[in-house]
Amino acid sequence: MKVTERVEEGSGRVVFPTKLTGTVKLKNTSGNQTVRVVAGKIQYIDAQGQPIELGEARSEPTLRSFSYGAEGLYPGQDASQSLDADFPAETLKANRLREIRLALTYIIPSRFQEETADFTVTMGESK
Repeated sequence: MKVTERVEEGSGRVVFPTKLTGTVKLKNTSGNQTVRVVAGKIQYIDAQGQPIELGEARSEPTLRSFSYGAEGLYPGQDASQSLDADFPAETLKANRLREIRLALTYIIPSRFQEETADFTVTMGESK
């Protein structure tokens, strides 16, 4: 994952707002159950463990549907989805960002049950 922002040289004016881009990859490691991801939400968490708001003019970061068969992600099958989400730039300048959380809502058709799983994204220093 990568955070980018375009700033005009000289004036310092932001030409393109800060975005988080990357690829989310999934693999169904179940031996016998199909899974269907129905929604994904990205949440930015500050140093105190509180969600960071993006502001009025920016949209809530979500994932669109993953590309796989009509029935879902079969056992052993992989899927990936491009990520292009608004990002709160001020968190980087003030060292406020502690973590990025990815919540996936999925259905296991054989159980007709909907569940949500949260994943924490590990962040490292840029090179």
